[in-house]
Amino acid sequence: SDLAANGRDALAQSLILCVVNNRAPEKAADGDCEDNQQTLVRLPHFAAEHPHMALGWIDAASPGHTLGPKEGVGLARKIGLDWGLQVLHGQGRDQAPLVCLDADTRVTTDYLASIRHFFETPNRWAAVVDYAHPVAGDDGEARAILAYEFFLRYQELALHYAGSPYHYPAIGSSMMCTAAAYAAAGGMNRRQAGEDFYFLQQLAKTGHVDRIWDTAVYPASRPSHRVPFGTGRKVGAYEHDPDDAFLIYHPATYDVIRNWLAMAQSRLNEDGATLREAAAAINRELGVFLDEQRFTTAWDRMQQQATTTARRLRNFHEWFDAFRTLKLTHHLRDNGYPRQATRLATDDMNEDHLAMPRPRRIIFHASPSSVFGTSGKRCHEKRARWVPPSSGGAQRGKLVGEWSSQETTPPRGDTPVLVLLPGSATLAPSNHPQALRQGRPA
Repeated sequence: SDLAANGRDALAQSLILCVVNNRAPEKAADGDCEDNQQTLVRLPHFAAEHPHMALGWIDAASPGHTLGPKEGVGLARKIGLDWGLQVLHGQGRDQAPLVCLDADTRVTTDYLASIRHFFETPNRWAAVVDYAHPVAGDDGEARAILAYEFFLRYQELALHYAGSPYHYPAIGSSMMCTAAAYAAAGGMNRRQAGEDFYFLQQLAKTGHVDRIWDTAVYPASRPSHRVPFGTGRKVGAYEHDPDDAFLIYHPATYDVIRNWLAMAQSRLNEDGATLREAAAAINRELGVFLDEQRFTTAWDRMQQQATTTARRLRNFHEWFDAFRTLKLTHHLRDNGYPRQATRLATDDMNEDHLAMPRPRRIIFHASPSSVFGTSGKRCHEKRARWVPPSSGGAQRGKLVGEWSSQETTPPRGDTPVLVLLPGSATLAPSNHPQALRQGRPA
């Protein structure tokens, strides 16, 4: 229904393909098969009620058509994307986008138009759209999703600071690419979880992953134990270890990654052994990690395969990809840079960590006590209004009280416009107050 509420012009240029899927009944989660059969019955009626939509669906849920016992979201996405690729290629529209969305993810009325406008620019490759998980459920679930939201944004900021080309958030319902990019990346993988992480990694290796800020998706934040990581797992894991949800990677980790990437980029003509020693001088554990990854041999091979500096740099980033970046992060976590509580980690961050050429969103101190404060009021219920800097009083230039649509709109630019927490918080400059005005967690 959210997609149906998008403009007719945007809908006229879109094919909406729904992959209704589950494993065989004995391997499916409780209720999935029955729900999906009801969905298959409902879809023809929905299509008749919305004749302005080009709506199609694929039955991967009925007996004889189900996913394999070890298949999951990766295959479901692949089925839809592969069919979408066939349609676009058949029309000679290889630069048109293939867009991923989940059935329980909400979108705005400008969603399709914003995506179409973005991909009208020549040479687009791939992108992730902005996102915000609705803060819902009981207090434990709400705290868990807030912690996960913070982790995602903290990780994106930190990797951007480090200079990694893999600094995008890996959220399946926010990713999209052109048909040409999809083919170049080898299509969607069949992973049961983490399919978004590895698919975006391939898109980044073959091109560039941009960000779309003009619209947003709102993925469901329900707990799930069907996948080993991701949103649902994070929310579900909070029930067993709530303190762990508020631990994030040590900020100094990203200083090591930043120095390593900068050094490698500046010394592309040196041999692997020399570069490995220089890396160990940055951080001893970085040298240990590179030995474990057989970097010296890999680097010498990369040099032999590339005759230009640009090609060597590309080879390096293809080798030191998102997965190896995460492995190094975990190695440093286990060897001298343990995870920190959110409050401690953000206290250690500085303006260099936060410098990004796009709107900055949530940078705040958070802990189980400060997320809800002493009143227990959930922070997504915290509204605020802009007090212009020219006003008198101690609250000038801040957000206070309850938001009112009659209040002066915060000026766009590098100005603090958002406070999510009723407890201790650090204001984050932003030029995207729309989410605040609509009462959404930005």
